[in-house]
Amino acid sequence: MATLKILLYKSNKNKHGQFSLALRITKDGKPKYIHIEWLEEKYWNAKKSEVRRSHPFAENLNSLAKQKHALTQKIITEHNIENRVLDIDTLVKRVKNNRVNVSFFDVSNEQVETLLKREEFATHIDNDCNNKRFKKYIGNEDIGFHEIQPKLIKDFIAYLEMNDYKKSVIKSNLSYIRKIFNIAIRDKVIPRDCYPFGTTYKYKIKGESPNRIGLVEDELMRFASVEIPYMKTRWLTQQCFLFSFYLAGIRVSDVIKMKWNVIHDGRLYYEMGKNQKRDSLQIPEEVLRILEHLKPLKTCHDDYIFPFLKGIDTKNKKAIYQKIKSTKNLMNYHLKIIGKKAGIEKNVSCHIARHTFGTIAGNKISMRSLQKLYRHSDINVTMGYQRYFDHSTTDKALQDVVSFSNAS
Repeated sequence: MATLKILLYKSNKNKHGQFSLALRITKDGKPKYIHIEWLEEKYWNAKKSEVRRSHPFAENLNSLAKQKHALTQKIITEHNIENRVLDIDTLVKRVKNNRVNVSFFDVSNEQVETLLKREEFATHIDNDCNNKRFKKYIGNEDIGFHEIQPKLIKDFIAYLEMNDYKKSVIKSNLSYIRKIFNIAIRDKVIPRDCYPFGTTYKYKIKGESPNRIGLVEDELMRFASVEIPYMKTRWLTQQCFLFSFYLAGIRVSDVIKMKWNVIHDGRLYYEMGKNQKRDSLQIPEEVLRILEHLKPLKTCHDDYIFPFLKGIDTKNKKAIYQKIKSTKNLMNYHLKIIGKKAGIEKNVSCHIARHTFGTIAGNKISMRSLQKLYRHSDINVTMGYQRYFDHSTTDKALQDVVSFSNAS
């Protein structure tokens, strides 16, 4: 049980000789103080626990102190009604932030707005979609953190499955809910015992193995051989895909943003958009040929190698993000057509260029070399990624077992 008292905290004194008018919260014998205002000792009435009327702002200060007291008591009562544990640090944090009955969507909306202000547009859009999807399920109403129990989460999953959402989307939604809980716990808005994830009796988010399929050598050669009128959007799309593949599967979004000024002495110096890592690659002959074809579009060293972003305001990060997104959608449309003309049954898209490099690399080069080419910090990440493409060991193992049928 916590006890509250407004007092003059004489252990906290400023350089003007004033003491802290404070709210003392005592719980389990442990006191915590919430500063309200600085006050000279002569203005404090210890018997009545209030600021003397002789102070020019006595009414305001006493009112402010009562509000802090009432706010703290309200938070304590709220937790008692819900039979939830409330540690003193969480209580102080909530009082200082003046946050009572903070709902899930209070914190969630703040997170979405924060991402927008930081200009993290891709994450902002994903988070905003997850936020709206969960709110629609709830009925566009507010909901307290304590109401989000494992049963509600399982019901939400069932709702998403019934509406034919992909497993990756379902996982993204659950991860987002978990993220908001972690933010609320970090900021001491809610106690840790509200957390509905990650224990043996609470809900766990199950992962899903991604389906990563790239083109094999013959398919890539057929793709590159499709004849398309020079400089048309479809031709630029084909060359951009090949440019990505020949440079170890550089993400197409990074290729779209590349300018001629990243090329020096036969090497490519660039920064990955996903993690801002800087790297350098020797430019293969195949890429040099593509660059030679693109040179007629170059008017200066700061031009984009591929003209998809030509004329855009380079300082407008949101406009660049939106243009890259729409460009990739357009490219995916053209890639499907090129894929069909090449007789490729697989779904050819921008991202499959990276998977194609992994597929063709297989076990031909060392993991250390692949780690460098993929720009992974940890070789375990490379090993985990490459296992989707290198099937040589399992293929041989399977053949060793079933080959007896050919012996006769």
